[in-house]
Amino acid sequence: MLSDKVQVFDWSKGEKGDLPIPAEVKFLLSRWGGKLGRFLLLNRMLSKMAGFVLCSRTLSAMMYASGLAKVFNSQIAATGKAHGYATLNQAFTHRYPRPTYPVNQGEASHHFLVAPCDAYLSMRPIVDSRVAVFPGLWVDLPTLLGDAPWSEFVGGSFLLFTLKPHHDHTLDFPLTSRIHTPPVELAAKRWRVGSTDPAFLRRAAGQGLGVLDQNHRVVTLLESIPYPGLYAFIEVGAMAVNSIAQDYDGGRPIHPAGMQKSHFNFGSTVILLLSRTLNSHFQPVRELMEAASGLSVCEVKRGNVVCFAKETPEGSYRVADTVTLEIRRFAGALEERILRQPA
Repeated sequence: MLSDKVQVFDWSKGEKGDLPIPAEVKFLLSRWGGKLGRFLLLNRMLSKMAGFVLCSRTLSAMMYASGLAKVFNSQIAATGKAHGYATLNQAFTHRYPRPTYPVNQGEASHHFLVAPCDAYLSMRPIVDSRVAVFPGLWVDLPTLLGDAPWSEFVGGSFLLFTLKPHHDHTLDFPLTSRIHTPPVELAAKRWRVGSTDPAFLRRAAGQGLGVLDQNHRVVTLLESIPYPGLYAFIEVGAMAVNSIAQDYDGGRPIHPAGMQKSHFNFGSTVILLLSRTLNSHFQPVRELMEAASGLSVCEVKRGNVVCFAKETPEGSYRVADTVTLEIRRFAGALEERILRQPA
């Protein structure tokens, strides 16, 4: 029996807690309700009807007033109430006013890989063609990438960013990059499941549903600058009604870290694959990596520093709202220390 308990570490606040399982996920995990829920989510006509309800001001107002919105998803309801969104769709696909992030490191910015979005982060090494994301959940790289080469990523890193309704659904370039292979849409007409909640992902995998590597997704291969190496930027639309819009200027040769790449309309997962060449130049922030391993996720915000180059100069760098990373070298060894200020 797989445990559904996942711990979340809020990096900015330095606080740990249990990641709650949303009501709709509990329904999808239930023995009989799950079968009904998956039938509804996999039925194109019914899912479009659900999309109509979520996009309707009148029906959304009725769901807010009756409390059904909170039952459907408490985070969507809270986000809608806090920001005055007229529809549940707006509450789910909201994008906060820019620029909020990225954290500005000035001339040292090219030494950092930043989070492309607000999300819960999980980090894993890539040792072969399959990545163990959570116990009971594996992702097959050849399937995930389609025709894109996967062998270059063996020896690299797998970064999974899971977006929730309270997260900004805008996606940025995590590194200063150039487009190596333009975005390729895969499985555009496949309607899989309605959640990327860790508990649901694992149970769905046990039932043969490839939520991450078989669902509607867009794969872009990018070339890092100035550190050589490729990385894959994969946007997975894991809701019954979804689309992924590319916003970047295709005429630009270089895309700076923190520049907007795309956004989700009902999203909700980003996967970064670092090739072994690129991965050899970077190392993850130790505290963040520890909080994003096993059955634990780390909540990060768009622009938070996730990895830093091994060539990063000594100094103090603001890597999150209240988090400073100190980098020092002693006898040639790189040492790091986290300092956290009150919010």
